[in-house]
Amino acid sequence: HGTFLAELRAWAIAGLAGAALGVAVARCAAGNDVIAVIDVNDDGFAQPMAGLVAALEDDVQRTEVQFDPPSLEDLFVCEYDYLRGPTGRDILLEYLSKVSLCVSTSRMGEDKFVVRANTQTGGLKQSAGQYFCKCPMIQ
Repeated sequence: HGTFLAELRAWAIAGLAGAALGVAVARCAAGNDVIAVIDVNDDGFAQPMAGLVAALEDDVQRTEVQFDPPSLEDLFVCEYDYLRGPTGRDILLEYLSKVSLCVSTSRMGEDKFVVRANTQTGGLKQSAGQYFCKCPMIQ
């Protein structure tokens, strides 16, 4: 796994540095785990939600995720993260729990989740119509 992870990290950095804000997601051949690397750009921002939701498409079990408001799917985060799990659903839910200061996740059925802005903790900031999580530079 070590070589695969090193190659995935190098690929993620090359693909994300100074370009699109997001997440690199791959399925590990050995063990069939899903791995996601959330890497920030030179300005310290990433927008991982759309990439994590897209990783659900490869799962056997169908999962539906709704963002309320829809613009929350474009959430900016300001920290690197590494996730690994057996399915895209597992890594998405793990990540949503890591950013629970900013979003709250409700289970609406066996395979349906709603992600809402968490306005109770002060971790979520809004500026120029965009949402920011764990971004100290945004006041």
